[in-house]
Amino acid sequence: MGAAPRVRPHEVELLETALRALLINVPRSAGVHEALLHVDIVTEQGAEPGEPVEVVELVVTDEGAGFPPEALAAGVAAMRSLAVHQRLLAEHGGALRVLSVPGLTQVTLTLPIAPAPAAAERPPGAREGRVRGVRRRGARAQSARSTSGRAQSGRARSGQEEASA
Repeated sequence: MGAAPRVRPHEVELLETALRALLINVPRSAGVHEALLHVDIVTEQGAEPGEPVEVVELVVTDEGAGFPPEALAAGVAAMRSLAVHQRLLAEHGGALRVLSVPGLTQVTLTLPIAPAPAAAERPPGAREGRVRGVRRRGARAQSARSTSGRAQSGRARSGQEEASA
C-alpha cells in the first residue's frame, strides 16, 4: 500500500484563510448570499514534463454581479483582497485563478499535496494507521468520495456564521 498524499497543517490553514476571505466577500462584492463550493483532488502537470502533481482544488462559484472588466483586465494583483492570497498560495506552489462575467464568477484555489512520508522516513516507533483512542480524520472524507475519486460538492452560505466557523 503506497503512502497517501496529504495537505500539511499550515497549508490547510492557508486554504482556510483564503476560502474564508472569498466567502466573506461574496455578499459584499457579488451582491448574493450563496455560493457553490466544490472541493476536489486533481492531477495537474508538474514542473518537469510528464511529472503529474496532485493538488487540492477549491472552487467557489457565485451568480452575482461579477468583477468589473477593468479589474479583471488588471489581473488579480488589482484585487487587493485576492492578491494577498494569490501571493501566499504561489509561495507554496499553488495558484488563485479568477473567471468572471456578469452573473457567474469562479475563483479557484489550488495547492499541491505533499506525499506522506515513506516508512523509511518516519521517525522510529511511528506507525501508519490509527493511533489508540484517536479517530483518523480522513476516514469519513474518504467514504464520501464517489467512485470516480472526485469529492462531493456542496452549497456554502456566505456570511457571518460560516466565516466565523
